[in-house]
Amino acid sequence: MALCAVSNLAKYYGADLVFQNITFEIDKGQRIGLIGPNGVGKTTLLKILMEQEDYQEGTIFKRSNIRLDYLDQIPVYPDSLKTIDVLFEAFSSILKIEKQLENMQQKMSLCKGEELNKIVKLYGELEHSYEQMGGYDMHERLNRIVIGLNINENMQQRAFEMLSGGEKSRVILGKILLEEPDILLLDEPSNHLDLSFMAWLEAYLQDYKGAVVIVSHDRWFLDRAVNKIVEIEQDCAEIYNGNYSYYQVESQRRLEEKFNMWQAKQRQVDKLEEQIEQFLIWGRARDSEKMFKRAKELKKRLAKIVVPDKPRMENKKIRILKNNVTRTAKEVLRVKSLGHQFENKRLFSNFDLTVFYQEKIGILGSNGTGKSTLLKIIMGLIEPSYGKVEIGSRVKIGYLPQEVEFDNPNSNLIEVFQSQYQITATEVRHELARVLFTGDDVFKSVNTLSGGERSRLKLCLLMYGGANVLILDEPTNHLDIDSREELENSLQKYEGTVIFVSHDRYFIDTMAGKILEIKNSKIDIYKGNYQYYLKQLEKKQAKTVGKSEHNKLSQSKQDYQSHKALQSEMRKQDKQLKSYTQQIKEAENRLLEIENLMKSSVSNVQKLQELYKNQNETEELLMDLIEKHEDLEKIIKNR
Repeated sequence: MALCAVSNLAKYYGADLVFQNITFEIDKGQRIGLIGPNGVGKTTLLKILMEQEDYQEGTIFKRSNIRLDYLDQIPVYPDSLKTIDVLFEAFSSILKIEKQLENMQQKMSLCKGEELNKIVKLYGELEHSYEQMGGYDMHERLNRIVIGLNINENMQQRAFEMLSGGEKSRVILGKILLEEPDILLLDEPSNHLDLSFMAWLEAYLQDYKGAVVIVSHDRWFLDRAVNKIVEIEQDCAEIYNGNYSYYQVESQRRLEEKFNMWQAKQRQVDKLEEQIEQFLIWGRARDSEKMFKRAKELKKRLAKIVVPDKPRMENKKIRILKNNVTRTAKEVLRVKSLGHQFENKRLFSNFDLTVFYQEKIGILGSNGTGKSTLLKIIMGLIEPSYGKVEIGSRVKIGYLPQEVEFDNPNSNLIEVFQSQYQITATEVRHELARVLFTGDDVFKSVNTLSGGERSRLKLCLLMYGGANVLILDEPTNHLDIDSREELENSLQKYEGTVIFVSHDRYFIDTMAGKILEIKNSKIDIYKGNYQYYLKQLEKKQAKTVGKSEHNKLSQSKQDYQSHKALQSEMRKQDKQLKSYTQQIKEAENRLLEIENLMKSSVSNVQKLQELYKNQNETEELLMDLIEKHEDLEKIIKNR
């Protein structure tokens, strides 16, 4: 039985429809990604599941005593409450039993006889409950969370109310994870977490015992954290039993299948209409009742044919960037011995870089490391503490900040455009249509626009102005998945140079040919995309671990028990490698069986669909096993 089942749900705000016919189930162990365009009601759906909002049609079934938790607003705590105490609130029931057990231990030391027997029996029952609730694992679980979310000792002892907004979000997320609700609801977790924390969360959710429902536009995260996609549209929900990559392929296949069905029905209708017309012509020409009768029969057949709505093969696309930009010199800019500090904190030092024409460079780093500061130094908005930036010839920089603001927030879109460029309203409309501002949209005040709409407008203005070097600070913020993908497509075709800060790993991987990482007050350069960057990090970590192990083994006073444990671990690794090898063979054989069954089931559509699903699941399992086998093989070779 499902933990929760949503059936034909509909939500209105007044007379305005948000969504309808939304149906899906949440089962234990599922990690569901809720996707869909901005404004379709994904967050609203989470709030409905939490009973924070109502709905007008449909039903929601929840299994009795089900626990849901949702990272929404940050709660307010007393000024004196420490961060560690906020985390321990997740164990309130366990701590209550722990206190009872302590009291009973004291009583047992004072009692004897029958009274002691009663207390011992009650103590045993209570201790069993304590164990079942995870009391003995409490500190281990807490340790895993505080390490994973980098809630260090200093932060734990600080008053919760003194933390920054990002730190508070991490702590509350940690508290929710410690509470282990049956259904965990997460709304855009990447908005609260840096890249390293997102990678940790992906791994953590893989072992989560309950179900997880995640609203996210982070495609990298959706590829690695979820095993089911629910695509919310205004009039339905489409279910995909796989990750985001599976969704991309399967959604296109379904769309083409729907189009082919529509096309076949339309051809059938066209053919019948043509036959009817022909029989009517013959009937009138020959005054033949037989011909009229045949036409009437065909009309009845035509009336019974249900032609589905024509599926949209392509949504409206934004066309942000122009290709005819003025070419810069080969060297776009040169950074020499650059360093900067802020309030006695050194952000980076001795940084040298040459940016070449058409390069696309991504900048990574945790919050507060100086990513946005580096961009502003490059643009000349901030004077560096030392060093300099030399801009090449014919360079025209266009800058997109994280939060876009306009000088006259009450102006409409046409007025904003005309305040910068002397062009007609018709020309402005043409440019705005490129970024999907059409009709009466052009008369909206810019202060009514969403964050994504402001970014689109700003990019449109930059490109009309002929920027040949784009400096983008978190360009995918506020954009839904479709808009992110179109921005990527536009930037890939863009003939200029791009330097960007982003925490969108999919965007970084697609766009960057070079990565700068700001860490520990220095900037490292990686000449590749995000996957290349990750591989280089793995190599560095492997070398560090290898040196550490070598030093340990070379110590003459190596403890015998440690050596014995190491040998045991090596045997386990060898045994596990053999197990992976066997499982890979079994998966490969299973794929061959499925392929043979598919060949013999061509006429059975339902059977083919089941086999197709099994094939995808087995292929995913095989790839996972191969990856684990390769990783373990590397570890064994480096022993």
